[in-house]
Formats: sequence, structure tokens, C-alpha cells
Amino acid sequence: MTVQERNVAVIILQDVEELLAVFRHKLKDLASCYTRANAENLNQFFTRDLNSIYYKVELTSVRSRPTMWFKKGGGFSDLILESWANKLDFEWPKAD
Repeated sequence: MTVQERNVAVIILQDVEELLAVFRHKLKDLASCYTRANAENLNQFFTRDLNSIYYKVELTSVRSRPTMWFKKGGGFSDLILESWANKLDFEWPKAD
């Protein structure tokens, strides 16, 4: 490898490192929605009298992963925080 090729490789690796830092930040931002405060905000929004879409929102755990439950009548939908989030060095809330 020539000196010029080595310099180009260093620049490419620095760019990749910066892009990975941005990507990691965006993943943390996405994963940060799994908090008790956010679940309470969503619950307040979806249970207002003026809202035509009624859901009860809870933060719970499924297989030790934070999960948002959106309950409507007898059914529910869940959003489970997947295993990739465990690699982001973030302290996740525990269900009571």
C-alpha cells in the first residue's frame, strides 16, 4: 500500500467512524421513546375525551425487554424494544 492509499484509507475510516456515531445517536433517540414518562404522555393523549382514537398505553417488560402496550378493548398491540438496543449503553426502565 502506498502512502497516498494509506492516507485515503485513513480518511475513509474517519468518515465511517463519524457516520457510525451519528447512526448510534439516532438509534438512541429512537430507543428513548421506551420510557415511563413517554408512555404516560401517550396514555394521556390517547385517553382524552376529544380524541377519536382511544388506546390505553402502558410500559411493561416482555422477556426482560421494555415494551409499550397499546390496549383497545380486549385487544392490544405491542412494541418490543429489540435486542439491538441493549448494545447502546442505555439504562432501560423496568416495569413495576
